[in-house]
Amino acid sequence: MAPNHRALVAIIVMFFLLLLNISHCASIQTDIDCLRGAEPHGLDLSNNMFNGTLPSNISRFLEFVVNLDLSSNQFSGEIPVGFANCTYLNNLNLDSNQFTGQIPPLIGQVSRIKLFSVANNKLNGPVPNFSGNTSVTKDNYANNAGLCGGPLPPCQAASKRKTWVLLGDVIRKYAFEPH
Repeated sequence: MAPNHRALVAIIVMFFLLLLNISHCASIQTDIDCLRGAEPHGLDLSNNMFNGTLPSNISRFLEFVVNLDLSSNQFSGEIPVGFANCTYLNNLNLDSNQFTGQIPPLIGQVSRIKLFSVANNKLNGPVPNFSGNTSVTKDNYANNAGLCGGPLPPCQAASKRKTWVLLGDVIRKYAFEPH
């Protein structure tokens, strides 16, 4: 699914806001060198009624962002795995949107992430395994009925479910069908 126009505009706005925050750069520096030497930056785009899907290559726009708050918008689709490439990210708040699918496990490998929250979405599957420095509680996953693992109840292994289905088929075949 291609990113929605409003979502892409929101990401471009985030990128330009980040660039505007870097006023201390000398004109002889490249933009990238300047971004690398910049003080940590945060983007709070919460409560803006942005909608659509986020681009899968979101890290191209937000590579050096430290704090990102996209909560209380209307973003939909899957959470981009590209967030895993935002290696400077400390806080990621995606609460109260319409995200679906699974949380990309690679997000758990962002070594600097301290706070991650996706409450009030439509997510399912196992939650990422974060390092010991990350503060993620069950409240950070609240109101996503399909999530499991981590601070939530354990996920049921697919093999166990298949075993019970197969066992049920066998019982049904031998107990209820004529031989």
